[in-house]
Amino acid sequence: MWRLEPDQLINYTGVVMLHTFCIYPLTAFLYLTRFPEVEWKAAVHIAKWVLIYIGVEWVGYRLGYITYSHGWNCWWSLFFDVHMFLMLHHTKPVWSIPMTILSIFFYLILFGYL
Repeated sequence: MWRLEPDQLINYTGVVMLHTFCIYPLTAFLYLTRFPEVEWKAAVHIAKWVLIYIGVEWVGYRLGYITYSHGWNCWWSLFFDVHMFLMLHHTKPVWSIPMTILSIFFYLILFGYL
């Protein structure tokens, strides 16, 4: 649905590995370790991280480091980021795991991969 584009410093495999093994795990760690207990503060925390993710993606898209396909765009990324950060902090895996699996199928079907 989207692709990270290489540049002169790092090839495609390097870009994907950097995001997969460094950027995403580190941001998830920061997000979860600082997650507040108070409900309104949690909402602000989620909104902050959604804005960070969508902001970085928008800049990457504008600079040509991200390309979209199959109808995906920045609005879908915003929807996905909200969904992802809501599910990431969920404390009941009995509910969050099946919901995540259903979400995966939702995106795969909607964007023509299944």
